[in-house]
Amino acid sequence: MANLSYNFTFISLEDSSDLGLLFTGDKNDFENLVSTLKLGIFGRPDVKDGIAYFIRSSETLYDNLCNLASHLSYLKCPKINALPAWIKKLGNDNFFTVVTNREVTQEESFAIRAKIEELQFGTPFEQTMEQVKELTESIYSNYSIIAHDGRKRVYIGETRKELRVCRYCYRTQASGSTFKKIGHTISEGLGNKNIITNDECDECNEYFGINIEPALIHYIDPLRVIFGVQGKEHKITKIKGDNFEIEATPAEGTKTFNIKIFEEPKGDANLHELILSLKHAVTIIPQNIYKTLVKYAFGIIPNEKLDHFSETANWLLGKSEHLQLPPVRFAYVNGYEPSPRIVLYLRNNDNASLPFALGELHVLNLIYLYIVPTFTDDEKLFLNPDGWCTLLDNMKHWKCLNWHWKNLSSMNPIQPVMNFNIDKKE
Repeated sequence: MANLSYNFTFISLEDSSDLGLLFTGDKNDFENLVSTLKLGIFGRPDVKDGIAYFIRSSETLYDNLCNLASHLSYLKCPKINALPAWIKKLGNDNFFTVVTNREVTQEESFAIRAKIEELQFGTPFEQTMEQVKELTESIYSNYSIIAHDGRKRVYIGETRKELRVCRYCYRTQASGSTFKKIGHTISEGLGNKNIITNDECDECNEYFGINIEPALIHYIDPLRVIFGVQGKEHKITKIKGDNFEIEATPAEGTKTFNIKIFEEPKGDANLHELILSLKHAVTIIPQNIYKTLVKYAFGIIPNEKLDHFSETANWLLGKSEHLQLPPVRFAYVNGYEPSPRIVLYLRNNDNASLPFALGELHVLNLIYLYIVPTFTDDEKLFLNPDGWCTLLDNMKHWKCLNWHWKNLSSMNPIQPVMNFNIDKKE
């Protein structure tokens, strides 16, 4: 009996998905399974491994994948069953790429999407790649990037519990720690089911879940209802605040919300403007929002880099105090992320005009951009927005958004308020 694996990577202009097979059994049976999948995806079983194939979506392809999923239903493999839906979402006559049985680098994914742009819209490949190079060259020359989008299961850190060292408190099973709980890298209350940090001990997990992470969850609570976040136990459909109630009411083909406001809304009736200020019933500490953001990025730092962040871990656990933190940038985007996404930038040179580490969190319709502090003297440069000039010049891909600044250094409790500006219809 052999342990065998094979992987298909699907890439479109807007999306990507992996179909990874892990098989324990007869080699011939496994090869027949791979050939069956190739026949369903490509229309022939003899495609070579390691190649990027460009395919146009169609109703015929959709039907073939539906038949394939039905034929292989005995495998009970969700990713095979999800293939028809992925093609359906893509729509007819749109190009996508399937890469067979090898890893696709970030740089290659840019090139693949540039080729899809050429095939789909006639945009010259060289023109698209030049634009990509202009946007990304300064990033990759200064930072290594680690990213997880929550669409596929990923485990960070040591898989064997007996060998784990907690990345926050540095304790092991031998020193009394346990690793029985699932360490969600991003709070499960924000919809994260798939990004897991193995080396987060149960004690730290409980500390973060009680003392730190609720701050960000409460801060954006109304959005969790609006976007129907699947929380720890169920979908978030209702929240009651200090001056409001908001509830999602299911209706066929649409989404309806009932919002009750218990005080006079602001705005100018003549301008058909309505401003709803939703005040939460709880209080939070702003710095705990920052700690939560940093904790999410900390959870994906490679083990060999953790030595740079020992003071960061102490600060996250409340073992040290820092009352001056860099400002956080945030922006609203059109649409939303169904699963939260975390990006970590780690500087790969000695350029002290750039922060050593940056985090980028995509959650619902928000993007948070922030420095992951190591609390060295170099970072004092970034305590106000003016110090970010060199950084922002290098990160050109951020310039297309309307960013706002937020100071989250305070340890004084506040009552979260979310404002909605609404144009009234006649």
